[in-house]
Amino acid sequence: NLTEKVDIYQMGNVFYSLLTLLLPFEGVVEGETTTIPDKNNDSNHDDVAVIQQMIRDGERPDLTLMNDDRSTTDGNGEGEEMVSRVLKEAIEMCWRQNPLDRPTASEIVEFLEKELDRIIDTVLEYS
Repeated sequence: NLTEKVDIYQMGNVFYSLLTLLLPFEGVVEGETTTIPDKNNDSNHDDVAVIQQMIRDGERPDLTLMNDDRSTTDGNGEGEEMVSRVLKEAIEMCWRQNPLDRPTASEIVEFLEKELDRIIDTVLEYS
């Protein structure tokens, strides 16, 4: 069923790409980079079907690819680590298996605004 909850899942994919600089599921099919389906290329279409089935089976892109090794010795490193953690949490909310358990777009914005305020306060405290 295509509902707004599909868009929320995709929002998680956008956050993932911003943090990893990778496409979700990049390279998982036959060891090659996944691409946007090309109507003239059946192999791309097959790759997309495989990824769709993986998602239905509860598999998600690898969140360990996100960089958690940032320095926390200064205010900037602390802020980057906190942003990474917050976006990871937002991604996990967006990628919940049951679409009914996913937040609305407004709830994601509210969550990010609240967390951003907290991050700014923390960074300013270290400055």
